Order: sequence, then C-alpha cells, then structure tokens
Amino acid sequence: MNPYDEIHRGRVSKAMEHSYRRIAPFRALNAGLIEEYSGSSYSVGRVRRQILLNLINQLVVAYTMTLAANRPRVLVTTRNSSMDQFAPVYQEAINRLIEEIHLEDVLRQAVLEAFFCIGIVKTHVADSVEVEIENGFWMDPGQPYASNILLDDWVYDTSATTWHKVQFAADCYRIPYDSLKSDIFDQKVASELSPTTKYNTNDSDNRVENISKGYETDWDEVEPQVDVMDVWIPRDRKIYTFPMDPGRRFAMKWDPLAVIDQDDPEIGPYHILGFHSVPGNIMPASPASHLSEMARLINNVMRKQGARARNLKEIMIYTPAGGKDAQSVQRTSDGGSAEVGAIDEVGTYRFGGVDSASQMFLGELIQYFDRMGGNLTAMLGLGAQAETAAQEKLIHGAVSQTEAQMMARTLDFSSKVIRDLGWMLWRDVMKTIPGQIPIDGAEGYFLDATWTPDYREGNFSDYDLQVDVYSMSYQSPGQRVQMINDLITNIYAKILPLLQQQGGTIDVRELTEIYADLLNLPRLKKAIQFAFQPAMDEAASSPNSTSREYVRRSVSGNSTVPAQSQVRQQAWAHAAGQAGQPGVARFNS
Repeated sequence: MNPYDEIHRGRVSKAMEHSYRRIAPFRALNAGLIEEYSGSSYSVGRVRRQILLNLINQLVVAYTMTLAANRPRVLVTTRNSSMDQFAPVYQEAINRLIEEIHLEDVLRQAVLEAFFCIGIVKTHVADSVEVEIENGFWMDPGQPYASNILLDDWVYDTSATTWHKVQFAADCYRIPYDSLKSDIFDQKVASELSPTTKYNTNDSDNRVENISKGYETDWDEVEPQVDVMDVWIPRDRKIYTFPMDPGRRFAMKWDPLAVIDQDDPEIGPYHILGFHSVPGNIMPASPASHLSEMARLINNVMRKQGARARNLKEIMIYTPAGGKDAQSVQRTSDGGSAEVGAIDEVGTYRFGGVDSASQMFLGELIQYFDRMGGNLTAMLGLGAQAETAAQEKLIHGAVSQTEAQMMARTLDFSSKVIRDLGWMLWRDVMKTIPGQIPIDGAEGYFLDATWTPDYREGNFSDYDLQVDVYSMSYQSPGQRVQMINDLITNIYAKILPLLQQQGGTIDVRELTEIYADLLNLPRLKKAIQFAFQPAMDEAASSPNSTSREYVRRSVSGNSTVPAQSQVRQQAWAHAAGQAGQPGVARFNS
C-alpha cells in the first residue's frame, strides 16, 4: 500500500500543525529561561534586564556536572546463561561505539536542555564514508548515531497523556538540496522540490507562489538547502521523511521522500528527558521554571539596591551663621583640624544608599533559592555548611538524596538511548569495532573481542540483555583519592589476612604513583623512595608462605561450567603458548 494512503497525510499534517501551535507557550518559556541562563550580556543589540546574580546559571552548572560530566560506560548482563559468551563482547562494542560517536556530548546537552524544559535525543543511522563490498560496488552503510533535537524543531501528539500513547512525533531539519539526488530518496518527489529559506513566512497567498518558484538561498548558507521532516508513526512502526511546506511548520504537501522500518524499539527514535513529571501531560516541568520567578525577584531587589547605592550622597550642611566655619572645614585636609564657632551649625547629611531591610530580605531570598535548588552551595563546594566534619558529611549526604531522583531519570534516559544504539549496532551488516577484554589474573593478556556482524545469531530479544549505565557523575581527583582511601581502610585492611592467603598484597609503590597522578604532585614520587622491589621468588621462599598447586583442566562444551569460564581457559591456553609475552587471545564464539 502506498505510504501516502497508509498514514492519511492530510489528517496527520493538520494534527501536527495543531500540536505545534499548542507547544508554542513551552517554546516561549524555554527561550526565556535560556536567556536568563546565558546572562544579560550574552546577546548583542537586545535591550534586556540586568542579571546581576545569575542563579539559574549556577543551578544548571551544578547539576550538569553531577548528572552528566563524564562519558557513560555500560555493563551488559543476560539472564540467558547460554549467552554468557556474547554479553562481554557486546558490552565492549557498545562502549567503543559510545566513545566513537561522542555520546557524552549529546547526553550532556540533553541534560542541559531538560533544565529549561525538555531534553530530546534522536537515535538514527548517520551517514558515513562509502565502503567497497564487492569489486566496483560501493555502499554507504551509515552507523548508529544520536543527535540532539531542539524544542523549536520538534512536535508530538499533544492529545496523548503519556508518551506511549502518542500517534505521531516529528522533527524538522535542513539538508543540502543536492543530497536529494541520493538513491535513498524517491526521485519523483525530489524532482518537484526547490531550495527553501529557513525564514519561513505565514503569508499563505505568497507561499503558494513561492513553492513553485522556490526561495532565494539564505546568504549565510554555503549551499542551497531544503526543509524536510522525519515523522514517526507508532501504529505503522515506520519513520517517514517528508518535504516540509516552506510556509507552514510541519505541514505536508508532497508524498514521502523515504520510508524507514522501525521494527524493534518500542518507544521509537525519540527519547525525552524531563525531571519533574506532570500528571496527564507529556511535557514535564523543569527545575529552572520552578526557580525562575525567585531568581527574577532576587535580581529585581539587587537592581534596586544597586540603584540606591549609585545614588548615595554625603554632603556638608551648615546654617547661615556657620558659613565661615564650613569654609574652614572644607579647606582642611584629611586628618587636619579646623576651628569652628559652634559645632551644631556645621555637619554632614547622607541620603540614598542600600536599604538595610531590603538587604536582609535579599539574603533570605538567596538562602531560599539555595534550599529549593537542593543546597547548591554544598554541591558546588563554595563553603562549609556546618561547624564539624561529621555535620558537613551529613549535609552532603542529604544533597545526594536530593539528586537521586534526577540521577535516576538521567540514567534511565541514557539506558534507553544506548539500548537503541545497541540495537542498531546489532542490525548493522557492515560495522566492525575492534575490542579487547582483559583476562582476570593474567596481566597483559586479553581476549580479542572485536565486534563483527558474525556474532549475531537468532533474534535480538533472545539474548535478554540488560544494559546498566554508570560513570556519568563528575568525580574530582580529590574525591577519587578519598574513595581509594576508603576502600583500603574499610575493606582491604580488614581482609588483609585473607588477601595474603590468596597471594595478594597492597602495592604501596603503585599507590604512590596513583596519588601523585590524581593530586598532580609529581614530587611525591621523589619524596617516597623504595630501596628495593620484592621479587616473587623471594616471597615464595619465605617460611611463612603457603604452597599451592593450580591445575588447569579441559572441559567439554556440554559441561555445566559457565561458558565464560571455558572461554577464559581457552584464552589462558592460547596465551601460554606466546613465549610468556603479553598478547591477545582470540575470542572464538
């Protein structure tokens, strides 16, 4: 069936235009909050109110560092024990893909945008360099990718009360006009299009004429562009790429340029991040919107106090009888003395200046903002909040509880994005990602975990994979040192006898190296000197040492030993034949 008939283009077009108009108040709110965040000096040529104390900026910086400071990494596990060999290879491939496409930048931007209104990320297949798959036959395979979508370029079904009930969602963007010649587009539809301008008009009369003639190319664009939009229809499990009517946002006039099947992800290509859900509404409330009124009030008071401070004057006053005395005082230099006939006939008068009551009110407002923002002073490390270290630790613990809800939403959002990227990687028939997995207990040896399409067997759902995201929160070098100290003091020191029984020890030399690197103290390595490095044979000859014998056994494939253990045994056997040199053990599925 023709896609044009399947999705009833006219009704969908009207519904999208209607929904886009309904989202207009949120777009205006989003723009206003971003203006406050950027500060009154950011935009040139616009008359804006002075923002003397940018608390919205401070709020966003504090939480962005907490929620999405680092590149995410994933742990992949499966409930299907027969897939134990696949999970670590898939995990390594996804982590390498995250690094390759710089996903941390996309997630950080989504968190930033969610503080003002909503963060939107679209997972899709991006263009890549063509590869030759046969003699003389080239193919553009693309690769899994994630992009940020601005609220101004996005629309969703505003009649739905939850995201899973939407009938459509779409985003618009501009592409080079020459790219319409690609084979992925319907050339019959592409031949009807002309370059468009990004400065759309609402004049419908002129719009009809200009559609046939095309618009003049914008002066700041290198080459002619055309507006298109991707429309996701959950009912059809398809994504349609339509040319967009130049005069009306999210309006359709032509048949689709392309149709893409979306047969696996349950929630489509769009992922939304919001920190405060509103019952019965898809659009969330944002932290900045909750605190913006208070931030404006604080700046209003500060502006008034600033004006009073600028108007402060202190002048000399005198009575007619004290005119000569006033002149004498005026001629006297600072620290000098002047003779006056009557002191009550000469004096000073002061007017204007900061109002003490308003200043106290301002201080209370700032404290309220700090509290409603989740104790920003403690989060940013701007000063001690308690008299003792124990009390300070309790305060920071409370801050962590405040952040927990936002962190949970960010991790859930990131997991869904990464799961979609992993699904696209699964479907990619060309993608190869080099990877290695270190062998436990064999330093310098690795399993070759290069991802190739050959690893795909069966259906993606058969693997029952769980993707857990971690490492996104910011940790300063000092915090990492503190974590190491806590681990040594509270865990390893308490199990030191057990550690020694298993041949383990705490390498103080290596610990010193770590401290010097994390704390940026290279002289620490010179201050802590080691006379010798204990040899393994000396430790083995110690009268207190325990003799052990390790036996390696070959286990058949139908054994109950976990598959991952078999792989490690094979890797050990392979690595043992490398003349004792560190190397790579090939992972054979």
